[in-house]
Amino acid sequence: MKAAIYIRVSTEDQNTDMQLGAIRRYCELHDISYTVYEEKLSGTNTDRPELQRMMKDITNGMYSTLIVWKLDRFSRSVSDLIKLLTEVNEADCSFVSLHESIDMSTAVGRMMFHMMAAFAQFTADTIRENVTAGLAAKKARGERLGPEPVYLDMEEIRRLRSEGLPVVDIARRVGMSKSQLYRRLSSG
Repeated sequence: MKAAIYIRVSTEDQNTDMQLGAIRRYCELHDISYTVYEEKLSGTNTDRPELQRMMKDITNGMYSTLIVWKLDRFSRSVSDLIKLLTEVNEADCSFVSLHESIDMSTAVGRMMFHMMAAFAQFTADTIRENVTAGLAAKKARGERLGPEPVYLDMEEIRRLRSEGLPVVDIARRVGMSKSQLYRRLSSG
């Protein structure tokens, strides 16, 4: 069995010795050969070079197992975690998180993954329902949806343009983007 090991700390000051030591002991105990992917970056998004390289290698069938020390070392976001684990699973690669005792090569591990996915979907659906209900309540009260309209003194804007003031500076003064101001100028 060949495994990808992913270890991560958030800053250059920190070290990965504890994570790597625990995973090496696990691999020795289970006679697993491995390649280490190490990162010293925040886990708040999946834009991490070593993570991307490892995921590409997993997708290309280089590994049968991905091992992490702890879930939050792999991903800090539940939705990102579900996406990454789905990609790992679709590549016929199992997933092991030592700290949480999750092993997706077992029935219990797969059940835990599906439970996490169900909770992530439930959270997303609940947020969507709450936003929809809030917008409907606001509409029923007759309140405006969206941002307040910006009043523009078009004569003043044209005067500033004729004086040669750049559109970006005028847009900044009136509190809108350059493209919004161009649209307003072209519509009258």
